[in-house]
Amino acid sequence: MERNNTLISDLTESSNDVELWAKILRVWEIKIAPDEIVRHLIVSDPNSCRIEITVPNSLIDKHYFGYFDENKWRVFRRFQVKPCDGLIRNTTHQFQIIFEDRTHVFYGYSLTENPMFVHVPFQQVLHKCFDNTYPIFESEDDPYEEMFGVLLTQINFMLMDESGCELEYEALGKLAQELDMKSWMLSKNRKTFLALRFWRVQYLDESYIINHLNFSDIL
Repeated sequence: MERNNTLISDLTESSNDVELWAKILRVWEIKIAPDEIVRHLIVSDPNSCRIEITVPNSLIDKHYFGYFDENKWRVFRRFQVKPCDGLIRNTTHQFQIIFEDRTHVFYGYSLTENPMFVHVPFQQVLHKCFDNTYPIFESEDDPYEEMFGVLLTQINFMLMDESGCELEYEALGKLAQELDMKSWMLSKNRKTFLALRFWRVQYLDESYIINHLNFSDIL
């Protein structure tokens, strides 16, 4: 199922497979039993809406060591949303987030910024244009096509984001020729990275990224 980035204000008990980008504001622990500690977080989304997150200590040790630093942006997936219990709340939100064994946390950044060389999951690329870099790990073409009289006008690449998610894109015209040669030359020694900028996504049978501009006209 495709995850959809959502805002804290839109979270409900039915938010079972959403993606939340939020900044960690506060982190503290509460000892509820001699051998049990629960960690609490207050996080804020780009609209400054806040919600409390509860994480059992067993899950912290298993999955999330080093991910809960204050003033850092994180991406949260596959969590449970429940109504707040008790009369005392640490935020004004009527719901709270409870981590489960299937909950995932990834490094993130503010959605109001657009930094270069920061890994962004492809799910975010599908919603907004970013300046970003991804490694090219597969190409269907090689630089020798033109040597045999075949003019390269299109090339397909596979990109991979930090989490290992794959996305296919195509380049046209002179850009295709340049990327083809660059990928072949650098792949022998190190990864070839491609910066995504001014690209758009087309939904066909799969997701493809295609450039807005006609590079054969401007290069």
